[in-house]
Amino acid sequence: MRQRLTPPTTARLLKLYLKVNGITQQDLARAAGIGAHSINKVVNQSPYRCKSGIRPYVTQHVREAIAQALDLPVEDLWGPDADRRLRRLIQARAATRLFRQMDLPESDPNLPETAEAVNG
Repeated sequence: MRQRLTPPTTARLLKLYLKVNGITQQDLARAAGIGAHSINKVVNQSPYRCKSGIRPYVTQHVREAIAQALDLPVEDLWGPDADRRLRRLIQARAATRLFRQMDLPESDPNLPETAEAVNG
């Protein structure tokens, strides 16, 4: 029986980041100038079999092209703190969309400007 691997947290967060920003993988491929198949493999961190076992599909130039197309540093997408950074980017985008839907101002002098101000 074929083993199915669960995508790493970073892959799921990157897909969610694309979704909340209304970006499809096809759009990302066009913006990055990279084939959609390569984008899909890197975004999903698709595994492949090699002599030393199962490894994720990693191509640095594709990662760099994706980061440039999204106007983000590569570290925000695949660095050691990528999960935390992607969560913050997703939360910020979701909050902005919520404010627009509720017709509220994005900044209020009575509210703290950043999450760091709230958390102390």
